[in-house]
Amino acid sequence: VYDPDAPTPTVELAPVPLASTWAAMEEALPAGLARNIGVCNFNTALLRDLLASATQPPSVLQVELHPYNQQPKLVRFAAQHGIAVTGFSPL
Repeated sequence: VYDPDAPTPTVELAPVPLASTWAAMEEALPAGLARNIGVCNFNTALLRDLLASATQPPSVLQVELHPYNQQPKLVRFAAQHGIAVTGFSPL
C-alpha cells in the first residue's frame, strides 16, 4: 500500500497468501480477461505450493535461464507438470 499524500510516504507490503493471489488470477480466465496465466521467478518449492491449491496450473514459468544457469531440476519439474518454461538472461 502506498500513500503519496502521507507525511512520510512509504511502501507497506500487504501479506497476501499465494493461494489467494492465484485464485484471483484464475478468475481472469473465465472472465475473458486473460487467455493464459503464469508465474515468474518461482522455484520448485513455490511451484509445488501453488500446484497444491491451484485449480488451473500456470501455463508458463519465466526464470533466469542461460548456459551458466540452466536450472535442470526446475525445468524438469515444470515439464513434468505441463508448464512451459521461458527464460531470460542478463546482458
